[in-house]
Amino acid sequence: MNGDCLARLVMDRIGERWTMLACQQISAGARRFCDLKSGMEGVSGKVLSETLVRLERDGFIGRRVVGSRPPAVMYELTPMGESLLRLVEGIVAWSELYGEDIERARQAYADLELAAVG
Repeated sequence: MNGDCLARLVMDRIGERWTMLACQQISAGARRFCDLKSGMEGVSGKVLSETLVRLERDGFIGRRVVGSRPPAVMYELTPMGESLLRLVEGIVAWSELYGEDIERARQAYADLELAAVG
């Protein structure tokens, strides 16, 4: 796979609605499914399960069965997942720095569109 395809694959994954929120929840330490779900308001169990499967498949998280009764599954970030999260934290910081500028630009654009119509 060439570099463009790989970059698109990664951007698609991190751009999914619940991916980075799940990674952020897991970054605080190993988490059980029910703990993740309760920390991610609005996500259904099905969607969370699908998100975790994709993250595990792509190597961003690991899944470990703990021998309690009943057995529990714990999710943890892999070193690759931790590395990705650090990059995304940079994007979050950039967004906080420029978010208001983006909103002003959007409003100015909307005002221009209204002026052109009116």
